[in-house]
Amino acid sequence: MALDTLDNWHNHQTLNVNANALSFRKPDDAVRSNFEQYFADGMTATAAADFHASKLELDPEADASEVAVHRVDAAVNPK
Repeated sequence: MALDTLDNWHNHQTLNVNANALSFRKPDDAVRSNFEQYFADGMTATAAADFHASKLELDPEADASEVAVHRVDAAVNPK
């Protein structure tokens, strides 16, 4: 009889580093234009960010993995 013990320790960095790196990206030109329009429509910065995040979350063409990346990627979801 053999007994194996597994732990969740990694000797390398995992997805959290990638998420952190994505959070430092500059917004894409199209996203910048969207936000400029939100502001022109009278939205505050918080309202614009919430509205834009909701649009990304509700995108029927995006799968679950894309939505997860969009949550942290500042190029498409600036904070």
